[in-house]
Amino acid sequence: MALPTNISYGTVVAQFLLAYADGPDTDPNPDGIPAKGTLYFQPSPIKLLDATASPNPVTVLPANVECSLDADGYLLGSDGNKGVRLVATDDPDLNPVDWTWKVDFRLTDANDVPVPVNSFSFQLPSETQVDLTVVAPVAAANGTFYIVGPAGPVNVLDVGTVSTLEPGTDATVGITGTSPQQTINFGIPSGPAATIAVGTVDTLAPGEPVTIANSGTTSEAVFDFEIPQGAAATIAVGNVSSVTNATPATVSNTGTSAEAVFDFQIPAGIQGIQGETGNTGATGLNWQGNWDNSVDYVNNDAVFHNSASWFASGNPPVGEEPSSSAANWFTLALQGEQGIQGDAATIAVGNVSTGSSGSSVLISNTGTSGAAVFDFTIPKGDTGSLGALSATSPIVYNSGSSTISLDQDSLVIDGGTA
Repeated sequence: MALPTNISYGTVVAQFLLAYADGPDTDPNPDGIPAKGTLYFQPSPIKLLDATASPNPVTVLPANVECSLDADGYLLGSDGNKGVRLVATDDPDLNPVDWTWKVDFRLTDANDVPVPVNSFSFQLPSETQVDLTVVAPVAAANGTFYIVGPAGPVNVLDVGTVSTLEPGTDATVGITGTSPQQTINFGIPSGPAATIAVGTVDTLAPGEPVTIANSGTTSEAVFDFEIPQGAAATIAVGNVSSVTNATPATVSNTGTSAEAVFDFQIPAGIQGIQGETGNTGATGLNWQGNWDNSVDYVNNDAVFHNSASWFASGNPPVGEEPSSSAANWFTLALQGEQGIQGDAATIAVGNVSTGSSGSSVLISNTGTSGAAVFDFTIPKGDTGSLGALSATSPIVYNSGSSTISLDQDSLVIDGGTA
């Protein structure tokens, strides 16, 4: 079943490619490998009220929409074509209006390793095409930063202590030691799964201590680094995963001191209170066949009686007959009114004529289908034989010539001869 015809739509498109090191091809550029996975679109309102829908107002309960990527990394709709059609967020026929869609990403690389992409919300105007690449927000800084300075000793950064702080407190990062041998100590508050990003990375004079500051929040940390000049060093955020509540947070360097890759494990927050249970859906009807005045019917029983179907509301007393005046019976479907009877057709005999012997009988209607007039042509029968005849004087019969005559000499008139 389609949604009401007054609802408008927009189209969302996207393509996702992973940049890999150059492979065995003719150019020296990195290769683009299509990402794999699924996108989930979630509407911000719980319901949309369409008061002007035809033939009656409709409450639309928008559901999450799941879409996958094709072999080239393009977003596909349920019909297998590029792009997915979603309800427009600015449709003036719907209440509310000017809401947003949220998109969540479950993407992996060619080796099925998860690729983290942050969720975000966007608007989808009516009859427009929105490309997720165009509307996606971009953090102030993200990824790996390379700092190149004059040749000098390599600044070695090791992870020291990682402690779990109380929920709601600020994350802390401390540096101990002096360049080029320093230790980073982290204090991470427990709470909902946090995000960590690298912010600004500035270069200090040789010999200055490394400084790290969180310019974000406790749940969306953005670490800004100030690193003294030295040999080219890199810092990157590796895997960020959640562990069970009350488990200590951990940070480990899976790279090297010159090419650090920090993996974070952050304890999840305390489980929230369970939401209220939704209302129970409407109960279906129980079909009981023809109505029987001896049966004890109960609520939601349905029967057939007097060319109509009825359902019980409440528990009707035994013998209460389903009708429009009954207290506990209501109609499901009534018998339609009898149609108007048509006029009776008429039949009359028209001309009747004799056809030649041996011809066929002919009947033709010179009237109409409602007032028929039949003309008949009936063939003449064959001539019959005279058969055996006898005669008594004064009548004479000659069988040889098949003639009949009067014998006048034998004719008697008034007791005498003629």
